[in-house]
Amino acid sequence: MNESMNMVLAHEQFVQALNPEAPLSKEEKTRLLEQADQLPFHWIRTAYQNAKKHSMRLAVQLAQQGTQLLLEQLHNRLSKTNSPFYEHLQERLTRFINYLRKNCEAYFDTRSPMPDHMWLTIRTQVDERLNPSDDSVLADTDLELAGLLRNQYQQTTQPATPSYHIAGYWQQLTVALAAKLPAGDPTLHTIYTLVACNFNCTVFIKYLLHRFANALPAEGDANNEWAEHLHHINRIIEVPGMCFDTRLQPCKELLFADISNEMRLNSFSRHAAVAFGAPVSFKTSLSGSQLALLYRLLFDCGIIQVESKQQLMEQLAQVYQTPSGAISARHLKDKFYMIEPSAIEVMKNHAVEMINLLRKYSNA
Repeated sequence: MNESMNMVLAHEQFVQALNPEAPLSKEEKTRLLEQADQLPFHWIRTAYQNAKKHSMRLAVQLAQQGTQLLLEQLHNRLSKTNSPFYEHLQERLTRFINYLRKNCEAYFDTRSPMPDHMWLTIRTQVDERLNPSDDSVLADTDLELAGLLRNQYQQTTQPATPSYHIAGYWQQLTVALAAKLPAGDPTLHTIYTLVACNFNCTVFIKYLLHRFANALPAEGDANNEWAEHLHHINRIIEVPGMCFDTRLQPCKELLFADISNEMRLNSFSRHAAVAFGAPVSFKTSLSGSQLALLYRLLFDCGIIQVESKQQLMEQLAQVYQTPSGAISARHLKDKFYMIEPSAIEVMKNHAVEMINLLRKYSNA
């Protein structure tokens, strides 16, 4: 083995231990386990010596890669045969790779796949917390949000073993979700936890914006509601170091940008409505049937000319509020063609009143 392979820790004795054609003696197994116990010490000494020629990052990542290769082979061997020696060796190599991960965090490659046996332990915990049962951390959470979370979990952990980063993220997130308050809205708790844990997933951002938009009041300034959401988001304390997708901006930054954009669009719409004379709401004493008849008269008399009656009905539905409230374009269109006798009688009375007013104006 060359010097680089020594740094990788793929030492001949470890490789030989996994060779079924050359079984080790009891004494050799004992000596090998003792050497495995001393891996952190030996690695530090070798790493600092070789870092002068290469770099500390290379020393850490070579050690990580070599240990992971050994762990993969150990996992395969243990899946075929139950060997206390293999279990002890796996335990020691696992401790070493966790040592690298904890003490050499700046150089450890968290994007590389986690060894199978390490992920299996975490997956069991996360599966139990996310399962759709009554004791799940997502119990009573909005079904769309719960489904979104479970779907993202499956996409990022199947079929291949996830990276150290993703595996650790799901483990931390489900622990945070399990820490529910004694009382309160489970969906809001889940949302706040996801924002705090920097779940900067695109589908979650879209879900949250859609949820906020659906709750906007029919009347009033929508920007006040958006500003209130910004206020609550700003008060959420982020968990240090947590991030779902390191390639994207943090969750709070994405939400701030999207909500700010909604507020700018809303302000532009209001200003455009004033500048360009966009329709505003009018209250009328006429019913929907009577209003449809009025515009039928205006149309048949040639007072108004439109290319699309459907478009006219849609605009009228946006502009007018009848005594019974809002009216649909479909209802106006139906009554435009199927005139009600009662509506004719009402409009006759209005017509007589208007004629009398015209006479009064002419005599003024």
